[in-house]
Amino acid sequence: MNDASPNPVPPVMPVAAWPKWLLPVVFVVLLGVLAGVALLLSGRIQSLEGDVARRLSDIDRASVSLKGEAAGAVSKVGELASRIAALEAQALEAQNQQVSLASMYHELARGQDERLLADMEHTLLLAQQQLYLTGNVRAAILGLEAAEARLTRIKRARFEPLRNAMAHDLERLRLTPAADTGALRARLDALIEGVPSWGLESGPEPGEARHDLPVAKSAAPGDWLWRLSSELWAEFRSLVRIRRLEHPELPLLTPEQEFFVRENIKLRLLSARMAAFARDEATWQSDLKAAGDWLARYFNSRDPAVKAARVSLADLSRAQLSLQGLDLAASLKALSAVRPGGD
Repeated sequence: MNDASPNPVPPVMPVAAWPKWLLPVVFVVLLGVLAGVALLLSGRIQSLEGDVARRLSDIDRASVSLKGEAAGAVSKVGELASRIAALEAQALEAQNQQVSLASMYHELARGQDERLLADMEHTLLLAQQQLYLTGNVRAAILGLEAAEARLTRIKRARFEPLRNAMAHDLERLRLTPAADTGALRARLDALIEGVPSWGLESGPEPGEARHDLPVAKSAAPGDWLWRLSSELWAEFRSLVRIRRLEHPELPLLTPEQEFFVRENIKLRLLSARMAAFARDEATWQSDLKAAGDWLARYFNSRDPAVKAARVSLADLSRAQLSLQGLDLAASLKALSAVRPGGD
């Protein structure tokens, strides 16, 4: 039986058995390989160094550019910061101006309200004076209508109570019956013009002819006796007058006294006319009563003109001049409540 392996290992030749010329060749080959590798590595290193230098140069240039850009950015940031500061200052100034304008607007609005309320107060006081001093209801109504229309156009809830109070007073004035003072003054003017025609108690009877010159009937020529008797009778009638006096205690008035009697009664009637204009009830009644007393005392009650004057004075004394209960207290109170600090 064969014990040998099927693949026998070839025997290794020892180094000593190599040929002598092989070692130098191997050494030279190794040196060439090493030189080639060194040259290759040197080229690669030089290429890498060039790339690194180029990249460093690019980096330096980029760094310089970035530095310039950074400086520009810093400058722009500073400029923007200054602009922002200026804008903030302008915004603060605008805010202050807005606050000032708002304050001025409120002051202006308050001033307009104050002027409006002052106008309303002036209108109400003027209407009140028209009622108290002259009793001119129509003028008071016109003033209140204008004031109410102005408040209606404004349409503010603050002034609504004042407008309602004015409307209430206005309705009350419209329903008030007012005496026609114009007609009363016209009747007084007619009486004043008729004073000179009123017959005095001491004057001649109404319709009595004066015989200042004797009136003779036509007579035949030569009838001197009849003519003389007619003249004597006419002269006697002009000197002597017999009549009944209603006030025998009064002395006969001289022409000067008659003048002053007529002027005094005219003054009383003129005073009553002014009282009618002012709706002064007390003065009106007092002057009419005095005029009536003078008329009954010094003037002839049988004179038709005197009779008509006494009837007219009686009618005038029954006229109601005063306006009872008419005032604008509700409107004035509402105005006081609307005012700042009012009740």
